[in-house]
Amino acid sequence: MDAARSFQFNVLPSVNIHWVDEQIHEQAVTALVAADRRYLSLVDCSAFETMRLYGIDRAFTFDAHYTDHGFEQLPQ
Repeated sequence: MDAARSFQFNVLPSVNIHWVDEQIHEQAVTALVAADRRYLSLVDCSAFETMRLYGIDRAFTFDAHYTDHGFEQLPQ
């Protein structure tokens, strides 16, 4: 509970949360099916669609799928 409490009160206030709506979900499902890749997930595709919607082109991630889909991966 300490970790959850710390996250809630110390981390979340500095984070912008963009909820996945029906439109983004549908776009993500379409992208997932079209990509037809075994290790690509709906979560990945939802993130990609959300990032495109908000004009975000860089991600702090160790997941190579982001560069595969045109985003800059931080750290490099």
